[in-house]
Amino acid sequence: MSTALAQGTDSENAKIGIAFKAFVAMADALGLTWDQRCLLLGLPRTTYHRWVVNGVGTADRDKRDRLAFLLAIYHYAGTAFPGGGGAKGWLTRPNTHPVFDGMRPLDRLLKGGMEDLLAVHRVARAAEALWS
Repeated sequence: MSTALAQGTDSENAKIGIAFKAFVAMADALGLTWDQRCLLLGLPRTTYHRWVVNGVGTADRDKRDRLAFLLAIYHYAGTAFPGGGGAKGWLTRPNTHPVFDGMRPLDRLLKGGMEDLLAVHRVARAAEALWS
């Protein structure tokens, strides 16, 4: 995952900026607060604000991985569930899958741990593979 958002060259840094803009669009669509966005990305609020105003520049591996997993989750869910609200619908409805135990996938993501992102990613990826 992180190789798509590698750190280093201007080209690679541009990819991080594009991924961040896509994340902001996703977060806007989901109606996430700035605090929720910071939690998902593992960022302090001041850094998130700086990224919004000035662009990302560079990001460490954790932030690159978080961006990549979050965008992949949104893509997989949108592909697997094109009707009924697509990715937004899937992320914001209670889910009986054992990974979610009746909570919304978004609630699992908002626990904020990388293991939570990975768990939701696995379920979304499996659904996308099954239905696409």
